Amino acid sequence: MPERFLVDRYTRTISISTITVLVAMLFFAFIISCSKQVPQQPMPKFSELSSDDRTRLEQQRAVVAAAAKQRYGTSSLKKTVVDLPVLQRLIDDKAFSKTQTYELQSLGVAFGDVLESEFPLRWVMVTDEYGTDPTLA
Repeated sequence: MPERFLVDRYTRTISISTITVLVAMLFFAFIISCSKQVPQQPMPKFSELSSDDRTRLEQQRAVVAAAAKQRYGTSSLKKTVVDLPVLQRLIDDKAFSKTQTYELQSLGVAFGDVLESEFPLRWVMVTDEYGTDPTLA
């Protein structure tokens, strides 16, 4: 028969074996929760641009340059801060709709060119759990 003791001055009693079982259950629950391994995200991998990657970036630049020329008569993009007002105007004027993913990404490439000219960055490819894309590093 399990030993019993008084919890307080009232006549409630708790079985020691019940407390032992509860403590053991909590301990095992803690051990199990600690042992669950969180899947690790693979580290992104960076690589140099291939010839095809360079061609794709040039095509995306051409999309933005064509939109700027058509709307504002801009002769070309310079890949410097001089382009910022034109890029901002394309955004403000909603030159590309939310559904024009390629065109919006192209706008990102044109903005990336400005960043590349102002900071010690260069275009590379990054591969992560979402795929392979150009990025500045």
